[in-house]
Amino acid sequence: MTAIDKYFTLEEAASLLPWVRKTLAQANTELLTLYDEMVLAKRLYALKYADRLPGQDEQQQALELKIQRFEQTIERWVAFFKEKGLIVRNLQKGIIDFPYRTKDKDLLFLAWRKGDDGILYFYEANESSRGRRPITLLPD
Repeated sequence: MTAIDKYFTLEEAASLLPWVRKTLAQANTELLTLYDEMVLAKRLYALKYADRLPGQDEQQQALELKIQRFEQTIERWVAFFKEKGLIVRNLQKGIIDFPYRTKDKDLLFLAWRKGDDGILYFYEANESSRGRRPITLLPD
């Protein structure tokens, strides 16, 4: 279970959406560039070693560094969202959760996905985001 640092009201979550959209776009632009570099390095490495077992050489090390940089960049962006109290379920697909507490102290997640017009869905903490329900059913 992810540690919850902040709980949002529906209004707070909605007001943060412009920042989420902008920041997500920046993150995905950076990740796409790194991903393209990683794929190119993988293809070049595969061509070089198509007929033999891979060895520890400069090209393999360069590929490993690109993969590591990609993973570290994802971690950095996820941490950046976490500083605001958000939970990133999938950075590249743009799946972001806003922790929410009901009056009875039940934990829910206000669920937003890239392409959603606003905070339109929620799901319970013991469910997956695939069980999103409309916020019109959100308990008090």
